[in-house]
Amino acid sequence: MIDVHTHILPMLDDGAQSVEQALDMLVMAYEDGVDDIFLTPHHARIYGFDNPGSKTRDYFEDLKRIVRKEGIPIRLHLGMEFLYTSKESFMEKKDDLVFLNDSNILLCEFFFNCTKETILEAIEVITSQGFKVMIAHPERYECVQTDQDLALEMKKRGAYLQLNAGSIFGYYGRWAQKCAFALLDENRIDVVGSDAHDHRYRTPLLKDSFYEVAQQYGHRKAEKLFYENAYALFFEKEEG
Repeated sequence: MIDVHTHILPMLDDGAQSVEQALDMLVMAYEDGVDDIFLTPHHARIYGFDNPGSKTRDYFEDLKRIVRKEGIPIRLHLGMEFLYTSKESFMEKKDDLVFLNDSNILLCEFFFNCTKETILEAIEVITSQGFKVMIAHPERYECVQTDQDLALEMKKRGAYLQLNAGSIFGYYGRWAQKCAFALLDENRIDVVGSDAHDHRYRTPLLKDSFYEVAQQYGHRKAEKLFYENAYALFFEKEEG
């Protein structure tokens, strides 16, 4: 499996708080069946997580060296989860963002009570600069939960949608779970990520969610959401 959204890069945000915790999380993910994992720390100054690309890349290279030394065979890839608040905030930071695995795709989050207009503006602004947008956990935004058509509109405008694995089991509340299944029913989701923050409660485990999706929607759909779609977006060109 491929996990496109985690907070494992240590000491940058509210995710892993030490190298040891990060290593524990990577071992957990690998033993659970994840071969490729994206480290996507928050870049959200308003939350106190000011992680521009130069800083994030330095931390990433340090962790890669430690992971190699420890012999953990999981493959690491870098990105960030950028908090979009306005066009001005994006334009100010766009030259120092980290796109997923050096692609042109930016993992983008919003305040949970953001408006429909803000999400659609973000897609328009970011794509106008020649980039693409992957919306982190759309099922958790109130405007998506209350507007059945918004996810389709987001996709029509070119966005990819990333579901949190925990939403399938209600870890983020009943409304997020209900929305998650509505998005799965309507084939709006492109990839699933763990959004892991630690090794106890918000863990980097995907296997149970994979089997739940396979049971309800078929093994073929689970393979696409947990592996094939992410592979096509981030690795197919490299190997081709």
